[in-house]
Amino acid sequence: MTTRRPRIGLALGAGGTTGSAHAGILKVLDEAGIPIDLIAGSSIGAAYAASYAAGTTGREMVEDVLRTRPRDILAFFRHRLKLTPNNALGRVLCERVDGLTFADLRLPLTIVASDLFQRRPVVIRRGSVLKAIEASIAVPLMASPVRINGRYVVDGGFWEQAPVRVAAGMGAEKVIEVILGESIAMPRRFWPLARRLVRLLDNPIRRSGPSLAASALFLLYTLTYVPARSQADVSIRPDVVKISANSPFHLAEAMRRGEEAARAALPDIEALLG
Repeated sequence: MTTRRPRIGLALGAGGTTGSAHAGILKVLDEAGIPIDLIAGSSIGAAYAASYAAGTTGREMVEDVLRTRPRDILAFFRHRLKLTPNNALGRVLCERVDGLTFADLRLPLTIVASDLFQRRPVVIRRGSVLKAIEASIAVPLMASPVRINGRYVVDGGFWEQAPVRVAAGMGAEKVIEVILGESIAMPRRFWPLARRLVRLLDNPIRRSGPSLAASALFLLYTLTYVPARSQADVSIRPDVVKISANSPFHLAEAMRRGEEAARAALPDIEALLG
């Protein structure tokens, strides 16, 4: 009698340019034959999750990382994180997923973003994959909010270090998470003041629309939010803590550290399969 293996979900978290570690991790998982049944991503993790769900292999992502030059990253920042063929990074993602909807993908995918005004997670499972990625990587103040289904949506990396609960909600019986850094919160003694400011400024700023002030207020709120404790079955944590999440110079190094962390985690991952 054959034992059915559990459904495996992969949750890829935020990390800015250290997100290239995701490419190394996916390459190692592919080479080890680890079956991924569904995938969820937030912030830069959304870009890698969507590419993988569309059929891009981990090795192809590694090749993309090795081809990326610092000036490509700087151009992406100058274009305010827009995914268009006008910059090299946008062009790669356009080639991978432009024109695809979630229904077209090889694997079930969920992308997590954030409602700018409600200041809570937005779970995206339908519509344009490219637009959902652009919303999830829209770092407040760096990028303009993206309008989706009547909401103004920004970066999705504030609610969980990796979207483990979302992957479990998709039907994963075992979840592998990738964490690229610790969450940032202001000291708790300042929380009451920060939250009073958010309440005081909320209505006038809402009336101003998706402005810089709205993005700043969103960020102020997130500094008083601590993500829930992870419930992942296996956690992959590349050693990227000393690499700046805004650095254009360390993509290859972060990718190699992702490979190392994934190889170290393989015995625990293989144990999940029974």
